[in-house]
Amino acid sequence: MFHWENNGRDLPMRNNNSKHLGASLLEIIFACVILALAIIPIYRAISASAETEIETTKIAMAKEILNSMRQEILSHPFDDIANLTTTINSYSDLQGEPYPRTYGKILDAQKKYKNFDLKVRSQFNNTNKTVVQVEGTVTFTSKGNKPKSEALTFIQVKQD
Repeated sequence: MFHWENNGRDLPMRNNNSKHLGASLLEIIFACVILALAIIPIYRAISASAETEIETTKIAMAKEILNSMRQEILSHPFDDIANLTTTINSYSDLQGEPYPRTYGKILDAQKKYKNFDLKVRSQFNNTNKTVVQVEGTVTFTSKGNKPKSEALTFIQVKQD
């Protein structure tokens, strides 16, 4: 066995005839491949979970926007909404957009996800013009860049 001196101590040098005690490069590469194969499914599971959470959040935001729109429109007197409705038994865009706070919610959603849009349409359900039916639709991009929408339909009835 060979020795060399270091700070007054003799340190043994490895003899070429001794058994190999370390790991070879091939063993290290093999271990890395096994580790990578184990990590890929874990990463995919976490990624799919995150996509589902984002999708659920978008749906909840869309429903919140629709409920806000409904509350704002129903807070107006019937005659105000009737004056903004132009068609009988066929939807047309609700004129005047009487839901300003809902636009704030849409802007908040667009800041985070950049693809929310609200369309509100209305119609009279009868020729007497005593029932206004309003339909709100929020569209956004879903998983795989596919468009998705949430809708809410409600009526406002003239009170005598």
